[in-house]
Amino acid sequence: MNRSPLLLALALALPGGAALAQGPGDPNTVSWSYFDIGALHVNPDESDLDSGTGLQVRGSGQISEDWHLFLGWNRIPLEGSRSFTGVGAVPGALVVDDDVDRFHVGIGYNLAVGQRTDLFVRAAYERVGSADFAITVGDVVSQGKLEKTDGASVEVGVRSAFNARFEAGASVRYTRLDDAEVRLDGQPFPGSQAFIASDSTTAGVLYGQFKFGNGWGLLAEAELSGDYTSVFAGARLSY
Repeated sequence: MNRSPLLLALALALPGGAALAQGPGDPNTVSWSYFDIGALHVNPDESDLDSGTGLQVRGSGQISEDWHLFLGWNRIPLEGSRSFTGVGAVPGALVVDDDVDRFHVGIGYNLAVGQRTDLFVRAAYERVGSADFAITVGDVVSQGKLEKTDGASVEVGVRSAFNARFEAGASVRYTRLDDAEVRLDGQPFPGSQAFIASDSTTAGVLYGQFKFGNGWGLLAEAELSGDYTSVFAGARLSY
């Protein structure tokens, strides 16, 4: 089930998932050891939310020929509002203006199907941080909080080094989060998750990197789903 929420962006700061990296010793083959840093821009399709740009840091380390570990963190500003009509036809609004952190850590299996191409499967633990919001009904303002929540993601895809300067790939990523607890003025607010949080997303991911040599490169990654579009652009240091 996929809910259409005001705070959908809590599930959007997607772990910048799979990516290739190339060590400086052999730029013509696929490697899984790297460090990335750059900007992550999220554009929710939900009209109540504004687009936001934040910081993303991620990395991966190869632990054997076929296995690697990876992790990442990002912070995205979450801003938006939604109007509604309360009891007695009193006008109200839900407003959010906060930064949301997201963290993931996981393990991946990569299978070489050619000298320059790998198929891969990745599984990760996901954690999305809390977010504060306010609900106004008439002249009454209540402070709300969407608590942090856990989940998991699975990704399947392919990566290929076309030559010593360019590599690219594509994948499909599924992410599912547990329902987040919602509090209003410090008290549990049951039944509100369907209005505020999204529990699952399926997205297509496209990736490309231009390598300068000596382990350095520029990369771009786009993640596309029916709920949002995100773009990550930054620098990569392969090792």
